[in-house]
Order: sequence, then structure tokens, then C-alpha cells
Amino acid sequence: MVEIPVEVLEGGGPVAGVCVLHGLPAVEGMDFVIKFRPDTDAPGNQPDPRTVRVREWPLCAACARRRVTGRAAAAALLFGGLATIVVAAVVVRSTETGSPLAVLPFLVGFGAATVLWPWPYHYGSWERLARMRMGPDGTTVHIDSPNEEFHRQLTHRLG
Repeated sequence: MVEIPVEVLEGGGPVAGVCVLHGLPAVEGMDFVIKFRPDTDAPGNQPDPRTVRVREWPLCAACARRRVTGRAAAAALLFGGLATIVVAAVVVRSTETGSPLAVLPFLVGFGAATVLWPWPYHYGSWERLARMRMGPDGTTVHIDSPNEEFHRQLTHRLG
């Protein structure tokens, strides 16, 4: 695990020239926001919630494809499922027979739109690609199992 001070991420610019997963050269920078939600149940602990804007997080070609593929598949499932629900509803209302099979497309669309789309979305999410989470006090970000080359470049940048 590696810790990065929040100030380094908020300062802008890439933290390394390679991706955290593979250690391959970055071809794209990903921008995202990490939310820190403090534990307000702890006695005497009332820190303010905050967000950290990360800019130009390095992605190699494989990670960039993974991000695009995950988002495209999620959008296809969500919007295709919603369209299937609408079409199935129109078909069911237009038929007078009331066949139980007419409900099948509705159920398939409902499943795709509400149940399945989060999986490909998570596959290409920043959480999976950056391997990053906020530290317990909100002043650092933790990266789990970074690639050795990423770790070397990050250590060099942090001094």
C-alpha cells in the first residue's frame, strides 16, 4: 500500500507517467472526484466531509479501453433495457390475448436496465482503475498493490 498526500493530487498534473495497474506508459489521463465521509459516530470526531479532485490520473491503453468498454456496455444495458421495457409495455397493451409470454421481454428489459448494468460500469470505474481510497483522516489517499514502476515514479515525485 502507498499513501499520497491529498495536496499532491489536488496540485494537478499526473503523479506518474505509467498506470497503477500495469506500469505501462500512460496514454490518457482520467479526472475524477474522491469523496471523504468522516466517521461521525466516533466520540469527539466531527471533521468536515470533503472532496478531492484528481486530475490526469494515468491510464495505459489497456486501462483506457477497459474504461470505455465498461461505460459503453453499461449504457447499452441500461438504455437498451429501458427501451425493451417500453416496447414490451406497448406490445402487451396492444394485444388482447394477454399471453404470459408477452411479459417475458418486459422482464428481460427490467433485468438489463436495473440489475445488470452496474457490473460493467464498475468494471470500468475509477475505483477499479485507480485502486484508490481515502485514508481514515481525509489527509491522504491509499493505493492498494500499485505496480512497481508506478510506485518507483511516485516515490521519486514525492521525494
